Amino acid sequence: MANEAPSVEGTLHEQAIHEEWIENFRNPNAEASAEILVGRTLALAGLPGGSTILDAGCGTGTNSRRLARAGYRVTGVDFSEFALREAEGASAGLGIDFGRGDLTELAFPDDMFDGVFCFGVLMHVPELEKALSELIRVLKPGGCLMLMETNASSMEMLAFRLYWKRNDKVRVVRKPSGIETWSETAEGPLLARKMFIPWLVRHLAGKGLRCEHRFSADLTELYIYFRWKWLKAAFHGLNRFWYAVGGPPSVATGNVLIFRKD
Repeated sequence: MANEAPSVEGTLHEQAIHEEWIENFRNPNAEASAEILVGRTLALAGLPGGSTILDAGCGTGTNSRRLARAGYRVTGVDFSEFALREAEGASAGLGIDFGRGDLTELAFPDDMFDGVFCFGVLMHVPELEKALSELIRVLKPGGCLMLMETNASSMEMLAFRLYWKRNDKVRVVRKPSGIETWSETAEGPLLARKMFIPWLVRHLAGKGLRCEHRFSADLTELYIYFRWKWLKAAFHGLNRFWYAVGGPPSVATGNVLIFRKD
């Protein structure tokens, strides 16, 4: 990450960025949705209790704690020292090993983990292919790579493309892997990639991973853009309804994918 976009590296260090993510994704409504998604992911991955899992881009450790409480031995890595301090403070007694790490240069030996869990992280990494290669490298043969990414072909993202064309504050770059939107925040430039899911499946297949499961995460992320609590709650309720009825991932904003390493 540091070689291609050092300014993004600096942005991800900033406390304010992580506080904004906490506000949007670590409130009770978002947590209720995450419990469902992580639980379903672990059930489909089928890793036995006691398996080792790397939470890659663990942030403040919310999902690391979910994984530990589900009976796994968890290592969490993140780029932000602020996030890691928060994670360690909230995870006492769970036996989680937290440490600072760059997903494009992980300090672990090959074939170390039974599972790699990476939810909503790769979208912010400029060197996507390098990060994917590192996640694959540290995963044992037969292990599971569990990803959650934003789907560039979702209904919501198709609508946002029209908005981006009219917004000169967002720089849009289309690549084979997805649509990159670059925005200027008070802390510096921030990347948010909308992934072309078929590209991801093909790319990982070429690296020896087969996609075993793909299912919907959030149908919409419009709850990010509104301050009214009742409206935020309504969007979260719509998302949980979407999970319950098994809405197709092809139209959902968020997609969860589970890959198995040959």
